[in-house]
Amino acid sequence: MFLFLTGCFLVSATVVTQGLKTWPGPADAALVIGVATAYFMILVRMTSPVERSHLIEYGVVAVFILEALRERIRQGHRVAAPALLAILFTTLIGVVDESLQLFIPDRVFDPVDMLFNAGAAALAVGMSLLLNRWHRRRSGDGAGNFEA
Repeated sequence: MFLFLTGCFLVSATVVTQGLKTWPGPADAALVIGVATAYFMILVRMTSPVERSHLIEYGVVAVFILEALRERIRQGHRVAAPALLAILFTTLIGVVDESLQLFIPDRVFDPVDMLFNAGAAALAVGMSLLLNRWHRRRSGDGAGNFEA
């Protein structure tokens, strides 16, 4: 449990420090607090610590993949549907991770976890897209449309 809470803290600290670089105003703070509250409520209502960790882990992986694909676009490379690719790649990672558990003693293969991982990826990418779009509208920056 300590490692999980430490991981959540480190992810939160990263999000906050990266977000402060481009923070345009208090309305953005309200939106981020709203999104964080929604995630917190989801985490609180989940009964299994494993499900909680998957929501965070696969959400972070999906956003990292999305940001890597966005960086490729900024570098001039063509990437079709980066949001969809981020969800698909993250889902594939979850399938591989779950499949490896077939061969590891004391681990349980569970196809439901694969679906949960895909859902966590879709939720995180969806929130990232909404926050990105909202931020661009508020700041008046129409450039950098990387999500479609």
